[in-house]
Amino acid sequence: MRTDPTSQNWIGEGEDAVFEILQQTFDLKEIETKFFPNYPGLYRQVKVTMVLDNDQLRYLADFHKKSSIDIFMIPFNDEYTPHLSRIAIRVEGKKGSLKMQRQGVQRWLLERWCRVVDVHKYESPTIFKDKVNDKSKQELQNAFDIAKIELRIVPKITKTFP
Repeated sequence: MRTDPTSQNWIGEGEDAVFEILQQTFDLKEIETKFFPNYPGLYRQVKVTMVLDNDQLRYLADFHKKSSIDIFMIPFNDEYTPHLSRIAIRVEGKKGSLKMQRQGVQRWLLERWCRVVDVHKYESPTIFKDKVNDKSKQELQNAFDIAKIELRIVPKITKTFP
């Protein structure tokens, strides 16, 4: 765990690995959060208050109003359906039942503005060791598949029968 020099927020286990995989795979640049969401790229530690409007924020506890989205990916600008081109990536470590309930509310609100990918520690052990290799790329691909987001991090394997 380390502190992000720009936002002063904590960068937790796995976040650097996910960020590096996305950067390598999609050739996206890191963009400062002050420019969010105006440019395609990868944003780190985007405050929830920058994503949700005041009406949505009233459903969140003060704790979550101060929280951030670990990584926000905008692979391309889409003015017609912008929520389809915005992806919030939450790198989730261990959590108790109260945190899970809060994260559920946050997810419900975020899904009105973007798509959400949760990378869980129990499903992605290599990512949480901050390793970037074929196994961690497959773990991230699995998280995208679970979220039903059709972005390929690793080639899709199709079986052919003779």
